[in-house]
Amino acid sequence: MKQKTATLLVVILYYLLIPPNLTAQTNLGVSFHQSRDTKIGVFVDIERWAMAEVRIVDFVQIKEFSSELLGFFKLTARETSEVYIGGGYGLSQIVERSGGILAVGANVYPFKTNKFGIHFELNPIFPEIDDPIMRVSWGLRFRFGKEEGEN
Repeated sequence: MKQKTATLLVVILYYLLIPPNLTAQTNLGVSFHQSRDTKIGVFVDIERWAMAEVRIVDFVQIKEFSSELLGFFKLTARETSEVYIGGGYGLSQIVERSGGILAVGANVYPFKTNKFGIHFELNPIFPEIDDPIMRVSWGLRFRFGKEEGEN
């Protein structure tokens, strides 16, 4: 299981970090999520209407680490805030925790550059074997690259 998880993570990171048609409207970013488990993510913000993110999750101990791949559609994309909905799949070394993930959240960018923000997210998780789990998290986001209108 470790080999498959590591291989999948490398493939996902490759496609997130080197997207085909990288344009001025596509920004890379990083995120930090805090809840009962800590997550670190790398995301691609696509044309202000969609986002894809890969997350590495640590369930308290490194030996229980997992990864998640999610895609989001932005319901609203204002200059200083975004509301999104999406879903994906999580792979865990603990089989009971692997399964589908839904996501509903909001990003708020309170500073002038709109690159550094705070996010809140609600995640119903549907493991393949265990009962569903409700996860709520908050965290920080940072977008690299030019914003619309920057030179």
